[in-house]
Order: sequence, then structure tokens, then C-alpha cells
Amino acid sequence: MYPYKTIKAGEILKCIFLTDYFFLSDIIAGIDWAIKNKMQVINMSLGGSEDSIILQQALQKAVSAGITIVAAAGNNGDGGDGVDTMNYPAKYPEVISVGAIDGSEQVAAYSSRGSELDVVAPGSYILSTFNNGGYIINDGTSMATAHVTGEIADILSYNPQLNPIQIKAIVMQTATPLGPQTSYGSGLINVARAIANANQ
Repeated sequence: MYPYKTIKAGEILKCIFLTDYFFLSDIIAGIDWAIKNKMQVINMSLGGSEDSIILQQALQKAVSAGITIVAAAGNNGDGGDGVDTMNYPAKYPEVISVGAIDGSEQVAAYSSRGSELDVVAPGSYILSTFNNGGYIINDGTSMATAHVTGEIADILSYNPQLNPIQIKAIVMQTATPLGPQTSYGSGLINVARAIANANQ
């Protein structure tokens, strides 16, 4: 049994862009900042359709530095006939990619699908923080991603020695299956089972 450890807010870096446009160099600079400042988790509520070896290399560097990376799958919905609609960086194997379910535990209509999807979490009608200290009801895989980031903080609270590969395995292996892998990944995250697994 590992002693309980508090994960400080400053040990989680959240990347979210409120506009439709951002520079890849800004994302990479943020990842480098996270490495230098010894973050434990990066939450990436962003994405795009273009693959980037530079971005993937930056993520690999972060994972090697002990940072677990969580990324929103995207809000592109079901492309039909097995079409992959997931965004990068969620498609990279270095990250934990997250889709969204609704209140009935059905995959949300907007949630991107694909073979790279790892898990799902609640993403519809979520109360979230907003600009200027406000709150807003929102939908999206970014909302779901925040749940997984919280799960990882809990896991690290109980066992701070775990590395990103071990954490990803715990998150996926303890998830509750809900349906096809391309829509649900390994299933709905199960925080209680994940913590129990982390303590073994």
C-alpha cells in the first residue's frame, strides 16, 4: 500500500484553445514547459486532422520524462462505414485518447470514432468552468478528457511511482466495456477499480 499523496493543481497542465486556430509551435512550447517544470499529466483538449512527426516526437519526449498525456478524440462524430474520424494528437499511441458518452452511457453523436480510441467518459451536459470565473454547461470530448485526467491524478495519489505506460494500461484494463472498440475504446473509465489496481 502506498501512502496517499496529494497531486497539486500545478502538476497538471491543461491545453485548450478557445479559437479555431493555433500554432503547432505553441503546443510544442507548452509540452517543453511541462517537461521543464516536472508536470505529471498533460490534458490536451485540442486536435486537428494533420499528422505531425514534430508533435509526436515532443509527446514521446514528454512520456520519457514521466508525463502521462490525455487527449480528446475529437467532435467529428461517426463517419459511417468504419471511417476513422479521430483527431491528432489523440491518434498517437503515446497518449490516452478519450471519447464521450451521454447520460445513458451511449456514445455521444459528436464523439469521434476510430481504432485508436482508448476509453470513454461522460462528455454531455457537463458543468464546466468558463472565462472570468464563470461556469457553463458544455458538451464534447474535451469534457470527457477532463474526467480521465482526474482519474490519473487519483491513481498517482495512491501510487506516484507508476510511469505513463503503466498508467495507460491501468486506465484501459479497468474500464467497463460498453460496446464496439471503435466507438467506446476499452470502455467507460472506472476510477474505483483503477485505484485498487494501482495499489497492487
